[in-house]
Amino acid sequence: MIIGSFRMPVVKQYEEMDTIVIGEIESGDCRVDDQCLTMPNCARVEIKNIYYEDRETDSCVCAQNIRFALKNVEEVTIINHQSKIYVGYSAVLHIHATVVGVQLKILITLIDRKTGEETLENPKYIKQDQVAMAIFELSQSGQTICMELFEHFPRLGRFALCHEDRTVAVGKFLKIIG
Repeated sequence: MIIGSFRMPVVKQYEEMDTIVIGEIESGDCRVDDQCLTMPNCARVEIKNIYYEDRETDSCVCAQNIRFALKNVEEVTIINHQSKIYVGYSAVLHIHATVVGVQLKILITLIDRKTGEETLENPKYIKQDQVAMAIFELSQSGQTICMELFEHFPRLGRFALCHEDRTVAVGKFLKIIG
């Protein structure tokens, strides 16, 4: 099923005679010679070749794991835990194929896991097995990443937070601020 415009998180990139990118198409479709926009650096590239299951093809659709050879590529950017998490906490955000540093800026509320109701506004910290709404900020000033709201695109609206090679939290993007 083709839903929406073409989107594909790049999970691997390497150079052969061309720049090769690999990923799973999350929405839309594309053909050889289509113009695409790589994010977050907004670089325009052209699809030179498409490979699906080690065979060259002229098109691909949603849910296929594919490999592209790209034209016009200058640079493609692919871009034991403490018991409580406080404002100022730094972690690594994993969202689809992107990995970036983030910092916890605001703890908005704790949420009851069973009922979904807010239980405490402006908590001082989050403990293991608690659910919270929070605001995170990218660690690098001026950095941008691609994300979707969970309600609009569940597969691209989930994330994991890691610290010292351990997953410390998983969640959903509910709102994009700024």
